[in-house]
Amino acid sequence: MRGNRLASIMLALSLLILPVSAAQTEEDPVYPDGPLLAAVREYAPFPDAVGTWCAEAVRTVYETGLVDGRADGTYGPFDTLTCPHILAITARFHHRLTGGDGQIPDTPEGTAVPEELRGLWCEKYYVYLASALGYSGPEALAAFSPRENCSRRDFVELLSAVLERTGQYLPGLNTAGPNLPDLYLSSVTGKLPGLSRPLGDAILYFYAAGILTGVDRYGTFGGGDLTRGQAAAMLARILDPAQRVRFVPEPFDFCRDVLGLEPELTVMVVNGYEITANQFSYAAAVRPSSKEEAMAFAIRETSAFQLAFQADYEAPEEDLAELYREAASMSGYGGLNGSAWFFALQRNAAITWAYDTYGTYGTYAQEDGEASFFADLQAISDHAEVWISPALETLDWGAVLLRRQQSPYARMSLQRSYLVGTIGA
Repeated sequence: MRGNRLASIMLALSLLILPVSAAQTEEDPVYPDGPLLAAVREYAPFPDAVGTWCAEAVRTVYETGLVDGRADGTYGPFDTLTCPHILAITARFHHRLTGGDGQIPDTPEGTAVPEELRGLWCEKYYVYLASALGYSGPEALAAFSPRENCSRRDFVELLSAVLERTGQYLPGLNTAGPNLPDLYLSSVTGKLPGLSRPLGDAILYFYAAGILTGVDRYGTFGGGDLTRGQAAAMLARILDPAQRVRFVPEPFDFCRDVLGLEPELTVMVVNGYEITANQFSYAAAVRPSSKEEAMAFAIRETSAFQLAFQADYEAPEEDLAELYREAASMSGYGGLNGSAWFFALQRNAAITWAYDTYGTYGTYAQEDGEASFFADLQAISDHAEVWISPALETLDWGAVLLRRQQSPYARMSLQRSYLVGTIGA
């Protein structure tokens, strides 16, 4: 069986990177012990915020003048916020951090303002915040459309940018990283150009500082629009160290927690290639509808991998090392560890090479290269010698799907096209 050449890499992956801590270093500035901003007004409790999970946070952000209530005298903790509302809050935050009173001045006459902002109540907040963050004009904030709701990612990015610009530091309280179950943080992109702290790093920074805790016991970030309660909680935890949250997220392991299998158990052998439960996890993650579908995907993927070697594929050591580094950076995403990601990435690299080779190089160069690739792949798949372990054969897929719905996968969708690529649906 193949794979001996990768033994050292796979051993390293089995001991893969533990989460890193955002611990304070000697170079880190000291964060003030008390609240970051003083109260500027008295708080009369909003009736619909009393007794809610965010009641104290609502008090904090109102007293500091950063967030107002609604015209009818309520707060609306479960209502969503638009991008203009969040830019207004963030602009006030910056204004107060830099010695202002939070009252943003009107747009100076002659200021170039994008057509979609001109004359709107939020125009001055876009103009002010763009300047405060070092941009030449409000067009830099165009991705925060005045017609759209704000996401939790958006608010993290804006808050992080203000903290970075004003030199504020949040000390680490929690161990966080390298990824969240539903976010591959290195690939998370934001809307603001030119930040020294990318959005993925900002999210991890907020987890470490106790500003974010996720939406479940695993620390899953979750999606959806930002609510007024969530905005209050995030901002209040930045303002008041006493409101920050210490937590230890439970590790999410797709193999154990969803499949219910031990990672090192061999569950399939396809034409002599062993597939462990850990390696099978990727197939089960991207093809969850049925056990048969997941196994068919694993067979077809392994057949394509075999086809690559029949076309004389051999990955250079430096390519394998790069795949190892990428797999290490993805550890934890989707509940898959570095070893599972390396297995998927290495096969994807070989399959892509074979697909390209059929139409480009050597004896495989031919006009119908793509058709020949899929014909040969189908032939190997159709005649594959497959052994299925009793553990997989008897695995209750209904129970797997139920556990999946009770896991972070209920709130995410692993990118089905991330590695599927050339070998089809």
